[in-house]
Amino acid sequence: MKYMIGVDIGTTSTKSVLYDEKGQFIMKHNIGYQLHTPNVEISEENPDELFDAVLMTIKYVMREADIDKKDVKLISFSAQMHSLIAMDASNQRLTENLTWADNRASKYAEEIKNSHNGDAIYQRTGTPIHPMSPLSKIFWMKHEQQEIYNQTAIFADIKTYIFYQLFEKFVIDHSMASSTGMLNLETLSWDKEALELLGINESQLPELVPTTHILKGMKRRYATLMGIDENTPIVVGASDGVLSNLG
Repeated sequence: MKYMIGVDIGTTSTKSVLYDEKGQFIMKHNIGYQLHTPNVEISEENPDELFDAVLMTIKYVMREADIDKKDVKLISFSAQMHSLIAMDASNQRLTENLTWADNRASKYAEEIKNSHNGDAIYQRTGTPIHPMSPLSKIFWMKHEQQEIYNQTAIFADIKTYIFYQLFEKFVIDHSMASSTGMLNLETLSWDKEALELLGINESQLPELVPTTHILKGMKRRYATLMGIDENTPIVVGASDGVLSNLG
């Protein structure tokens, strides 16, 4: 019998769910974590805690279901939308994970809407101009956190960050990218005018890949920890919103 694992990286918890190849549910494991909300504007979390939760939930279902690592057909991912983590040229974090609920960019979302042709950006990207979106968050960072903005080599979301830890590659699937406010839906490439507004270039954003894109060859220490083979196919997957619609 072959098995599949689905991993959902949520805002308040991560869960791994084990299925057999017929799609029958076998078991799941869930690990929660704290949101850092010192005031109504800020909503952050530590991305390393989320990464640990991914490792530990997969480890748990593999161990408790007593699955042979050779029998894992694939692991596929779902994740919260609109998250943002700034990373420097050494691939170290400059920020926590700013979640969709972080509202600090609200003034700047209004500015994009009213003074920077926000409606045209919305038409091209399909993401409303709203403080939740990475577009607004990076615009806020450019004005309010210039030191971090100037040092940022890559703007990642939480799923990109977790794949970077496992594979040392920066990738983002089209559905996660479409919720950034920076993806041109016609061309499926980063939107030039949006990037111009933010003063960033494509090299500061992850590589765009389809939701069915497969990564292999993760760092051995993490594969060993989870009890899986390092060449288990990891399907990049999609955003939680897209996948719940599909479901």
